[in-house]
Amino acid sequence: MAAGGSYVAYKVEQASSYTNDRLSAFKDFTNSMFDKTSDFLKSSNSSDSSSSGQSDGGSGGGGGGGDTSATAVATAAAVGLSSDDEETLIDDDDDDDNEEDSTNDDILNLTKQMIEIRNLLMTVDSRSDSLKLPSIVVIGSQSSGKSSVLESIVGQEFLPKGSNMVTRRPIELTLINSPNSALETAEFPALKIFNITDFNQVQKTLYDLNMAVPINECISSDPIQITIKSPKVPDLSLVDLPGYIQIEAADQPIELKQKIRSVCDKYLENPNIILAISAADVDLANSSALKAARVADPKGERTIGVITKVDLVDPSIAYKILTNKKYPLRMGYVGVITKAPPQQK
Repeated sequence: MAAGGSYVAYKVEQASSYTNDRLSAFKDFTNSMFDKTSDFLKSSNSSDSSSSGQSDGGSGGGGGGGDTSATAVATAAAVGLSSDDEETLIDDDDDDDNEEDSTNDDILNLTKQMIEIRNLLMTVDSRSDSLKLPSIVVIGSQSSGKSSVLESIVGQEFLPKGSNMVTRRPIELTLINSPNSALETAEFPALKIFNITDFNQVQKTLYDLNMAVPINECISSDPIQITIKSPKVPDLSLVDLPGYIQIEAADQPIELKQKIRSVCDKYLENPNIILAISAADVDLANSSALKAARVADPKGERTIGVITKVDLVDPSIAYKILTNKKYPLRMGYVGVITKAPPQQK
């Protein structure tokens, strides 16, 4: 334990130094990108104003075009532009492109190292809070599409399914990109189960672990830890939480609604990123996920809205939601279509 603690301390100090260097470089790059974005917006607004002056009436059309350009650039800057997108929006030279690629690679490498350090710390002490790294916390009502979103990110169906509240414990999911691996594997470190290649077995194990929570409790704050290694996933740390409910069933404890909220609130604290899942066919004013996110993140700076089932509503309704105006979030909304049912042969 002493040797392990010394090694962890050394790795944390090494990572901290590396983090400071790379974040300084990333800050310089970000400032440069925003300066160029500002110049682009100014030239775009000037162009729109000229076009507006030459059009009939001289007003109305040009303003809409300026808003669209600003929205496009702001959204691209928030999520990080690809090299192709940058060449379309901003005429960068080759040196700037190389600097961005290098910075993105460094950030990805840093993410992988920090995830490895956290896993090492949890191996030494599973309850250690000495190093808090941000995770992406997935919240939403039951049947809002949380499982489908997570499984789309992973590329495998592995989460427990059922109608009687099958997610009863937080599922802490670590994704590790392994480009040299030919197979996708799953591990349950706490259970000493490694190298599972059958994701049906993963699904069954998760189901059994959740159903082990007594019926009189129906919810537990004790997390299930699972690691998935695949050449198809990014390096991410995700947490799947029990779905919010509006009313308890006859066979459920009357305090269940509050217990779910208490378990979720713990994971919604800063610095975690909140992935608030809401169905498009439910008014966002009644979204339990957005309500909980607003309490934990009043300014909407750490919240990403994910709207599922957008293909089940009128396109005009989906458009109004995704334009991020009625219930604005700093990082906006993403639309997800319903999973197509399997074709019958």
